[in-house]
Amino acid sequence: MSEFHMVVRFEAAPGKREELLSRLKTMEKATQSEPGCLYYILNVDRDDPNIFYFREAWSDREAHAVHDKTPHIEAFRALKDELTTSISASPTPTDTSWIPAGFTGTVTGDPNLVWKKTNTSGDPAYDKKWCSWLNCFYYRVAINENCSSVTGTLQELNALGEVEDSVQASSAGSLTPGQTATLVFEPSSEWSGSTKLASLGCLP
Repeated sequence: MSEFHMVVRFEAAPGKREELLSRLKTMEKATQSEPGCLYYILNVDRDDPNIFYFREAWSDREAHAVHDKTPHIEAFRALKDELTTSISASPTPTDTSWIPAGFTGTVTGDPNLVWKKTNTSGDPAYDKKWCSWLNCFYYRVAINENCSSVTGTLQELNALGEVEDSVQASSAGSLTPGQTATLVFEPSSEWSGSTKLASLGCLP
């Protein structure tokens, strides 16, 4: 069966923004641990703080159908007329035509973020100054959504697959669909184990 993707839009009722946001955050946390949930991410509209979106992906439609009957969803339904002026949902296509050649990696299952490993940040002066004495790791990220920044976490794993160390990195400047950015992970010491890109996300 194919994955099922959706975007759900919520508009807060007058004076109910903070209560709605709190309820949505509770729902986000509860949903992310559900079987079949690939991701379930809450975003705030850039132009209107009273509008929220859930970007969600499921292993299949059946998993989403089970989610739709969970207690936290039913609890929210009981309050939706009080907290919102409108709720709308639409399936999102899994179009891959925007993905540049060579970008195949995904981390969270988010179809709007893909990556590939590279050997440079694209700035030789930076690489010489900061990465000549230790092993920097470079990941080029392509996006298909608006992001104020792209962030990631890279882990060092030992022979047993256990995490020995981790380091975070983020891109500089806002990004729009079709753009790419390089994340430069700079461990504070030399890594000898294997590496794993543990997380990758778009900040709205």
